[in-house]
Amino acid sequence: MTSGKAPLNAPPPLSETLKRDAPEPFTFNSKTHAKLIKFYKKYSDTTKQSFDYFFDSLLLTATWAKDELDGYKSLLTKSDLLAEHKSLLIAVKRTTTKLKNISPEYDRLLGIEPIIEECLDSLQSLGSKLAKSETIVKQQEQKPRIEEYRRSVLDEFTVRVMQVLIECDIKIVGTGCDGFEYENLTVELLVIVSKEINIVLSKLTWRDYIIRNREN
Repeated sequence: MTSGKAPLNAPPPLSETLKRDAPEPFTFNSKTHAKLIKFYKKYSDTTKQSFDYFFDSLLLTATWAKDELDGYKSLLTKSDLLAEHKSLLIAVKRTTTKLKNISPEYDRLLGIEPIIEECLDSLQSLGSKLAKSETIVKQQEQKPRIEEYRRSVLDEFTVRVMQVLIECDIKIVGTGCDGFEYENLTVELLVIVSKEINIVLSKLTWRDYIIRNREN
């Protein structure tokens, strides 16, 4: 008679294993959360959008920027693409040659000639397409330099943060100079949020991002 209890050495349920192994979703830490509450209460017309909307919009923006910046590592250079293309083309040609040269004894043993004929047709078709597509690969744009890529992401990040301020009825004020550090609402918010994605820029640099993207 069993007690209904799982054996002591039984593995955990699959659902628990998947949950444990799954990466933690990105979120703001408690200090940033507190700063955003303070910012919102100080500047926002709370009759238009709730703090939850303000917070979630910024979290989505930061998550997008983080994913884009992390994704740079996975972008392939043109050389990478050409190397992969060449490697695949060589592999197809070699496999085609091997299939064509299978000995009669081996074929009689396994009886695979009909299957091999089908494979050869497919491989020859693939090889022909690969040979013709090399020009397409060569025409691909070069992978952007990390500085250019990072700047384009931060341009879009700045635009999205400004959009959150507009949607929450928080006015984007003009910049002013105080000890060469530019203080305004947008810079203040950009500094708070960007630190969560390990982007640390001076207030002056963020001001330049704001001006460039407001003009665009």
